[in-house]
Amino acid sequence: MSRIRASAERILDAEPSAIWETITDYQQRPRFLPENYRDYKVERSSDGKDTVLNYTLRAGGRERPYQMQVEAPTTGQELVERDLASTYTTRWLVERVGPGAHTRVRLTSEWESRASGVNGFFERQFAPMGARRIHEETLARLGQILREQEPATAGQ
Repeated sequence: MSRIRASAERILDAEPSAIWETITDYQQRPRFLPENYRDYKVERSSDGKDTVLNYTLRAGGRERPYQMQVEAPTTGQELVERDLASTYTTRWLVERVGPGAHTRVRLTSEWESRASGVNGFFERQFAPMGARRIHEETLARLGQILREQEPATAGQ
Protein backbone atom coordinates (compact mmCIF):
# COMPACT_ATOMS: atom_id res chain seq x y z
CA MET A 1 0.00 0.00 0.00
CA SER A 2 1.27 3.46 -0.81
CA ARG A 3 0.05 6.96 0.00
CA ILE A 4 -0.83 9.08 -3.03
CA ARG A 5 -1.00 12.85 -2.80
CA ALA A 6 -2.01 15.57 -5.25
CA SER A 7 -1.89 19.26 -4.49
CA ALA A 8 -2.41 22.63 -6.15
CA GLU A 9 -2.29 26.14 -4.80
CA ARG A 10 -3.10 29.61 -6.00
CA ILE A 11 -2.87 33.10 -4.57
CA LEU A 12 -6.21 34.85 -4.91
CA ASP A 13 -6.90 38.57 -4.58
CA ALA A 14 -9.48 38.24 -1.82
CA GLU A 15 -9.66 38.33 1.95
CA PRO A 16 -9.29 34.93 3.66
CA SER A 17 -12.74 35.40 5.22
CA ALA A 18 -14.35 35.84 1.77
CA ILE A 19 -12.65 32.69 0.50
CA TRP A 20 -13.64 30.73 3.59
CA GLU A 21 -17.24 31.88 3.24
CA THR A 22 -17.29 30.81 -0.41
CA ILE A 23 -15.73 27.36 0.03
CA THR A 24 -18.00 26.57 2.99
CA ASP A 25 -21.15 27.67 1.16
CA TYR A 26 -21.97 24.16 -0.04
CA GLN A 27 -24.99 25.31 -2.03
CA GLN A 28 -22.72 27.65 -4.03
CA ARG A 29 -19.82 25.22 -4.39
CA PRO A 30 -21.04 23.57 -7.62
CA ARG A 31 -20.56 26.95 -9.33
CA PHE A 32 -16.79 26.61 -9.06
CA LEU A 33 -16.34 22.85 -9.29
CA PRO A 34 -15.15 21.55 -12.67
CA GLU A 35 -17.25 19.19 -14.77
CA ASN A 36 -15.32 16.28 -13.21
CA TYR A 37 -17.74 16.55 -10.27
CA ARG A 38 -21.15 15.11 -11.05
CA ASP A 39 -24.36 14.73 -9.09
CA TYR A 40 -23.10 17.05 -6.35
CA LYS A 41 -25.50 17.43 -3.44
CA VAL A 42 -25.47 18.31 0.21
CA GLU A 43 -26.77 15.26 2.04
CA ARG A 44 -26.72 16.82 5.47
CA SER A 45 -25.80 20.21 6.79
CA SER A 46 -26.24 21.98 10.08
CA ASP A 47 -24.66 25.40 9.59
CA GLY A 48 -21.36 23.80 8.61
CA LYS A 49 -21.36 21.21 11.39
CA ASP A 50 -21.91 17.56 10.54
CA THR A 51 -22.01 18.43 6.85
CA VAL A 52 -21.98 15.48 4.45
CA LEU A 53 -21.48 15.99 0.73
CA ASN A 54 -22.14 13.50 -2.06
CA TYR A 55 -20.74 13.58 -5.56
CA THR A 56 -19.32 11.40 -8.27
CA LEU A 57 -15.79 12.27 -9.35
CA ARG A 58 -14.74 11.52 -12.91
CA ALA A 59 -10.98 11.27 -13.39
CA GLY A 60 -8.76 9.26 -15.67
CA GLY A 61 -11.70 7.76 -17.53
CA ARG A 62 -13.22 6.39 -14.32
CA GLU A 63 -16.02 7.53 -12.07
CA ARG A 64 -16.34 6.93 -8.36
CA PRO A 65 -18.96 8.09 -5.86
CA TYR A 66 -17.85 9.87 -2.68
CA GLN A 67 -19.68 10.63 0.53
CA MET A 68 -17.58 13.26 2.28
CA GLN A 69 -17.82 14.17 5.96
CA VAL A 70 -16.74 17.80 6.46
CA GLU A 71 -14.83 19.14 9.45
CA ALA A 72 -13.03 22.40 10.16
CA PRO A 73 -10.06 21.71 12.47
CA THR A 74 -9.14 25.40 12.30
CA THR A 75 -12.16 27.51 11.40
CA GLY A 76 -11.30 30.05 8.74
CA GLN A 77 -8.05 28.31 7.80
CA GLU A 78 -8.42 24.55 7.35
CA LEU A 79 -11.31 22.53 5.96
CA VAL A 80 -11.09 18.73 5.74
CA GLU A 81 -13.41 16.46 3.79
CA ARG A 82 -13.10 12.70 4.41
CA ASP A 83 -14.76 10.00 2.34
CA LEU A 84 -16.80 7.73 4.57
CA ALA A 85 -16.05 4.64 2.45
CA SER A 86 -12.31 4.99 1.73
CA THR A 87 -9.10 6.74 2.76
CA TYR A 88 -9.70 9.60 0.29
CA THR A 89 -9.31 12.99 2.01
CA THR A 90 -9.39 16.50 0.60
CA ARG A 91 -7.95 19.40 2.58
CA TRP A 92 -8.42 23.12 1.91
CA LEU A 93 -5.87 25.47 3.51
CA VAL A 94 -6.55 29.22 3.48
CA GLU A 95 -3.86 31.69 4.60
CA ARG A 96 -3.21 35.39 4.14
CA VAL A 97 -0.01 36.28 2.30
CA GLY A 98 1.53 39.73 2.28
CA PRO A 99 -0.29 43.00 2.83
CA GLY A 100 -3.74 43.61 1.43
CA ALA A 101 -6.28 41.11 0.22
CA HIS A 102 -4.03 38.30 -0.96
CA THR A 103 -4.73 34.75 0.15
CA ARG A 104 -3.02 31.46 -0.64
CA VAL A 105 -5.46 28.61 -1.11
CA ARG A 106 -4.00 25.12 -1.18
CA LEU A 107 -6.16 22.16 -2.19
CA THR A 108 -4.73 18.70 -1.46
CA SER A 109 -6.15 15.20 -1.85
CA GLU A 110 -4.60 12.06 -0.39
CA TRP A 111 -5.52 8.40 -0.39
CA GLU A 112 -4.04 4.97 0.19
CA SER A 113 -3.57 2.97 -2.98
CA ARG A 114 -4.37 -0.69 -2.64
CA ALA A 115 -3.56 -1.37 -6.28
CA SER A 116 -0.49 -3.44 -7.02
CA GLY A 117 1.46 -4.43 -10.07
CA VAL A 118 0.83 -2.52 -13.28
CA ASN A 119 -2.40 -0.98 -11.96
CA GLY A 120 -0.59 0.31 -8.88
CA PHE A 121 2.21 1.71 -11.01
CA PHE A 122 -0.23 3.61 -13.22
CA GLU A 123 -2.20 4.92 -10.22
CA ARG A 124 0.96 6.17 -8.50
CA GLN A 125 2.26 7.79 -11.69
CA PHE A 126 -0.82 9.28 -13.30
CA ALA A 127 -3.57 9.75 -10.68
CA PRO A 128 -1.72 12.59 -8.92
CA MET A 129 -1.33 14.47 -12.22
CA GLY A 130 -5.04 14.14 -13.01
CA ALA A 131 -6.10 15.15 -9.50
CA ARG A 132 -3.72 18.13 -9.57
CA ARG A 133 -5.28 19.32 -12.86
CA ILE A 134 -8.76 19.06 -11.33
CA HIS A 135 -7.59 21.02 -8.26
CA GLU A 136 -5.96 23.69 -10.44
CA GLU A 137 -9.18 24.14 -12.38
CA THR A 138 -11.18 24.27 -9.13
CA LEU A 139 -8.94 27.05 -7.78
CA ALA A 140 -9.07 28.99 -11.05
CA ARG A 141 -12.88 28.80 -11.03
CA LEU A 142 -12.95 29.80 -7.35
CA GLY A 143 -10.90 32.89 -8.24
CA GLN A 144 -13.38 33.72 -11.01
CA ILE A 145 -16.35 33.42 -8.63
CA LEU A 146 -14.61 35.73 -6.14
CA ARG A 147 -13.91 38.30 -8.88
CA GLU A 148 -17.59 38.19 -9.91
CA GLN A 149 -18.67 38.80 -6.31
CA GLU A 150 -16.24 41.69 -5.81
CA PRO A 151 -18.34 44.53 -7.31
CA ALA A 152 -21.35 43.51 -5.22
CA THR A 153 -19.37 43.84 -1.98
CA ALA A 154 -17.19 46.83 -2.96
CA GLY A 155 -19.89 49.40 -2.25
CA GLN A 156 -20.88 47.98 1.13
